[in-house]
Amino acid sequence: MILHFWDREEDRSPVGAAACGTRIVLALSSDRESVQLALRADGGEERILPMERRGDRFRAEFTAPEQSGLLFYRFLAPGEATPPRQITVYEPCETPGWFKNALVYQIFPDRFAREAAYVPRQPEKRRGSYRFLVPDWDTPPFYPRDERQAVSAWPFWGGTLRGMEEKLDYLASLGVSCLYLNPIFEACSSHRYDTGDYERIDSLLGTEEDFVRLCERARERGIRILLDGVFSHTGADSRYFDRCGNYGTGERYREWFRFGEQYPHGYECWWNVPDLPNVEELRESYLEYICGENGILRRWLRLGASGWRLDVADELPDEFIRAVRRAVKSEKSDAVLLGEVWEDASNKESYGRRRAYFGGRELDGVMNYPLRAALLGFARGECSAFACAEALECLREHYPRENLLSG
Repeated sequence: MILHFWDREEDRSPVGAAACGTRIVLALSSDRESVQLALRADGGEERILPMERRGDRFRAEFTAPEQSGLLFYRFLAPGEATPPRQITVYEPCETPGWFKNALVYQIFPDRFAREAAYVPRQPEKRRGSYRFLVPDWDTPPFYPRDERQAVSAWPFWGGTLRGMEEKLDYLASLGVSCLYLNPIFEACSSHRYDTGDYERIDSLLGTEEDFVRLCERARERGIRILLDGVFSHTGADSRYFDRCGNYGTGERYREWFRFGEQYPHGYECWWNVPDLPNVEELRESYLEYICGENGILRRWLRLGASGWRLDVADELPDEFIRAVRRAVKSEKSDAVLLGEVWEDASNKESYGRRRAYFGGRELDGVMNYPLRAALLGFARGECSAFACAEALECLREHYPRENLLSG
C-alpha cells in the first residue's frame, strides 16, 4: 500500500502550489520493495524518477520548471499506481493586501436603492427597444417576453448611485469593506451587461460626479469600489455596434466585430445572443481603447474605482487578460483584478486551451464558485461534511496562496 498525504510537509514540500524554480520534495510510506515517481508536465510525456528508500519511507526531489504551468505526479509500485495529483507552478506575485481580508458586498445597481429625494423618470426612449420604469419599488422582478420567450421590453426599478451612497453607513455597519457593482455603464437593458458606452455612467443611475462622490464617501468609511468589466462583447445597441442606429457611430468600430454568413445572425454573438455581439479583443484599436494610457480601465480607476472584475473571463484571450493586468497595475498598484471563472481556475480549459489565470501575470483571484457550491451543498444537506472538506482542500492544494486569499 502507498500512503501519501499532500497536505503534510513531510510528504510534500512545499504543500500545495509551488513557485517557479522551487525545489520540490515528494515522499510517502509504503510496504513495497520499490516505488517510482511518475512526473508529467502539462501536455508533455510522463517521465519516471526513482525514489530513495529509507525503511518504509520513499523520497524523491526535483526542481519545478522556470515557467508557470501544471505538473502532475503519481506513484508506481508493482501491482499498484496512485491517481495523479496536481502541482500548480506559478510566478510569485503578491495580490493586494486590502482585498485578502475584504468583506465584499455585491450590488445589482438597478435594484439596490433609490435616493431619498428620488424623482421618478422614464428611461430614455430608444429605437429598437421598449424601456419603462416600474413605479412601485416593491414589485417583484419580471421581464416581459414574446412568443419566442425573448425579452420584449426592459423594466427598470430606478436604483441610483446616490441611493448607494445613502446606504454606506448601513453597509459599513455590516463590516463591508468592498462593494462589487454589477455594470453601471450606459446600456439598453436593466442588467447592463450589454454595454452601450464604456465612457458614460448610465443616466438612470446618475452622473460621473455621482460616481466620484460615491467612491470618495465609501473610502472615508474604509470601503472600496470594484467595477464589472464586460469586455468580451458589447451591446448590439451601442455606440460601437449601433444595430438600431441610436448613435450613428457603428462604422467607426466595425473592425472590432466578426461578420459573415457562417453566423446565424450575420455576426458572431456571445452564446448566440443577438443583443451581445462579440468583439475582437486583440484588435489593436480595441486593446488601446480598453487598456491604453487613456483607456477605459485607467479612466475609471483614476475616478475612484479600486479594481475590476472581468465578466466571462473564459471568453477573453490570455493575451488580453495580461494586457488588462498591465494597465490596471500600472495605474494603481494595489488595484485588484478578479475574473469570472466557474470551475477550478488553476486547471481550467476553454476553447481547447489550458488557461493561465494563476501563472502570475493575469488574475489576482476569481469568483470562487467551487467554494460556493461546496458550502451550499453542505448547508442544504446535498453533500457530506467530508465531501465539502475535500472540495475546499482541493482548492487549497491547487491555488497559489496569494490567489486563494483573493477569491
